[in-house]
Amino acid sequence: MRRSRAVPPGAAVAWRLVTAAVLACYLATMPADATVYLNQWAVEIDGGPGVADAVAAENGFRNLGQVRFIESHTHTHM
Repeated sequence: MRRSRAVPPGAAVAWRLVTAAVLACYLATMPADATVYLNQWAVEIDGGPGVADAVAAENGFRNLGQVRFIESHTHTHM
């Protein structure tokens, strides 16, 4: 029977720091002219949530709702 080991309190913080360091090294080695494509946007659409849902659906996207702290913008995902 295996006994589970307790995770040391600082392990989660250490893991996040290692992940951040690896990501920083990766981004630092990317060429300056690298093209980056995103599948999420913040857009401003007049007319409220219903209109934003309709515009997103007509264009093959999904409206994820209002962007926090920016009342007139919605978060859209491809």
